[in-house]
Amino acid sequence: PRSMPAIFTGRYASRVAWQKRFANYGAPTDENETIFEVFAQAGFATEAQTAHWYWDKAAGIKQGVQVWDNRGALSIKESNTQSAAPSITERLVARLDALAKGDQPFFVFAHYFDPHGRYMNQKRAKIFGTKLMDKYDSEIAFVDRHLKPVFDVLDSPAFREDTVVVLFSDHGEAFKEHGVLFHGRHLYEEEIRATLFL
Repeated sequence: PRSMPAIFTGRYASRVAWQKRFANYGAPTDENETIFEVFAQAGFATEAQTAHWYWDKAAGIKQGVQVWDNRGALSIKESNTQSAAPSITERLVARLDALAKGDQPFFVFAHYFDPHGRYMNQKRAKIFGTKLMDKYDSEIAFVDRHLKPVFDVLDSPAFREDTVVVLFSDHGEAFKEHGVLFHGRHLYEEEIRATLFL
């Protein structure tokens, strides 16, 4: 609820203008300019491919998105064992193929929720063991497996020369380094350090 609006607006969460600053899912106000709005104003098609309940609650950060496909979103409880990577990849590859056939430049956001929630050893990915961190690693391997078809498309001649790919996470994860699991409770490095690849 805090990190994604910060990422999409390029502001620290404390500098995002909120409708209800301390609400659990406080909506950013329209005065915030999102990255989608920046690209849309520059003439880009803007799309998002997701499958998670958060995006149904995320008012205010979808400004500038022309097409937001959140098919497959489950309830909060159901999302704990959701493995949406296969469907996200299928939809994303189809959209990239379609967008490549047009003349308009495009900005596409894809959200892979796995690994998250209740970690599971994925049957179609490497299993590292039975500990919680092993299951987390299996979830990462599962997402890696489903990102390969996306990167294969992005490495094709239609994309290779003029496409920028950015991979990022919005938070880290705690594995009892300071006595707690998961994220969202503390500001220890393991929870706030995030990934960014260009």
